[in-house]
Amino acid sequence: MLTLSEWIDKYNKGKFESFDFSKAVKAGWTDWNCPEKRLLGKTRKCAKILCRITDPELLGGKIELCNVDEGLDRISLEGLTIDIPSVGYSVTVDGETTELEDAASCIGFVNGVRHRACFRTGEGAL
Repeated sequence: MLTLSEWIDKYNKGKFESFDFSKAVKAGWTDWNCPEKRLLGKTRKCAKILCRITDPELLGGKIELCNVDEGLDRISLEGLTIDIPSVGYSVTVDGETTELEDAASCIGFVNGVRHRACFRTGEGAL
C-alpha cells in the first residue's frame, strides 16, 4: 500500500495511465464493482482531490481506493474517508460526516481536519 505522497508522485509521473489488474492494485484499488477499464477515469476523479492535499500527516498516510457501487467511489486515508458520489463529496472523520458540494470545499475541509482536531482535543496547543 502506498502513502499519499508516493501515490501523488506516481500519479504525476503517469504510472497510473493504463490499467490492468496489477496496476489497479498498485494504485491502491482494494475493491471495485465495475469493469477494470473504468478505473482509469475513477482514478483521475480521485486525483482531483488527492493531488491537492497538503496536510503532512495525511501525505504520510496509507491510501486505499474502493468503488463501493456504480455511483460511489471511496478514498480511505489516515482515519478519514472521502466518499465521491455522482454529485458532491462527503468526508467522515471520527464518525462525523460532513457533506460538501464541490472539490474545492472538500479539499479545504480535508486539509483543515487535523487543525480542527487540535482545537477540539487541546493537543498541540501552545
